[in-house]
Amino acid sequence: MTMNCKTHKLERHPVTVIELSGELDGDDAMKPVTEAAVKDGAENVALIMGNLTYLNSRGVSLLLTLNGKVQELGFKLYLVNPAGPIRKVVEQVGASSVLDIRESLDEILHT
Repeated sequence: MTMNCKTHKLERHPVTVIELSGELDGDDAMKPVTEAAVKDGAENVALIMGNLTYLNSRGVSLLLTLNGKVQELGFKLYLVNPAGPIRKVVEQVGASSVLDIRESLDEILHT
């Protein structure tokens, strides 16, 4: 299975929302996400992860790389609503201390 992403910007908020579904397990899956997150006019990025069904250590590495790129531009990357198994992988590899995990998009909009 592949990963799909759908991108949109929120009106009145400096956030690009990228909804992920499927499996995040390699470079090809992350390419469109990275392009959407760091394109001209970049801003804070919220990855909606509730429909992500699989994440391996390579996928976590890609998320950490994306986080670094977004931070270099002066913005923040948020992982929103990762399902239990997805959150577990992030925590097991120690990335939860670096990646900003939120339960909902509302948490980001009201901070």
